[in-house]
Amino acid sequence: MGDQLIWAADRSGRFTIKSALKMLSPTEEAVERDWSWVWKVRVPQRIRTFLWLVLHGRLLTNEERARRRLCDSSQCELCNGGVEDLDHLFRHGPMAKEVWRELRLSGLVYLARDPNFKLWLQQNLGQSHEDPDWSLKFLVTLWYIWK
Repeated sequence: MGDQLIWAADRSGRFTIKSALKMLSPTEEAVERDWSWVWKVRVPQRIRTFLWLVLHGRLLTNEERARRRLCDSSQCELCNGGVEDLDHLFRHGPMAKEVWRELRLSGLVYLARDPNFKLWLQQNLGQSHEDPDWSLKFLVTLWYIWK
């Protein structure tokens, strides 16, 4: 048997449009997977909907409101220190920093301070934390910060 061409982007070694598109997609999008698990999380429906909005970047932060022309400014109204996007709201804004600091003091530490917001979300919502209930605690913390 002689040499044989194989397509390395697919386990079967065969070329498929799906594998080519996956290979060409940006890293952030490649990390995104099937989000249908969101609807199976055992929390109230409003929190599942909230999570879906966060994961899809559709939560109405000031940045999103300004993009939709629902307000004049994308600035954070609490600190006036920058654009109120998801990252600012949940990690770098004054309310978020205070919440995460209090959690650290009580012994709850979130995973990886990844500079990419979506990767940070995925890491903390995944099952790789030493606390088996961490993803639920993390989700409730995000909900608390939002409210």
